[in-house]
Amino acid sequence: MWNSETEMWELIVRHGLPRFRWLRRSVPLSVADATLDNHPEWPALRAQLAPGDAIWPFRYPRSRRVWGHREGFVVLRRGRFVGGIISVVS
Repeated sequence: MWNSETEMWELIVRHGLPRFRWLRRSVPLSVADATLDNHPEWPALRAQLAPGDAIWPFRYPRSRRVWGHREGFVVLRRGRFVGGIISVVS
């Protein structure tokens, strides 16, 4: 497992975002709203959003460091991590 939550999010931002240039697109707020509508952490993260923030879907594959893979969304502001939500763990 990760040593800290900060380390987890750094790895997700570094290795979990779409790798192919033509797939590297943030999603509109409406997509995140529809996907995370019932997630208990979404209202707090949504309240932190500022103009220009990018919401990126991520997929962190199964590895030696993680028991199972994770999917969700991460918010970046000028390329820096603001917050994230894991919506799928398997």
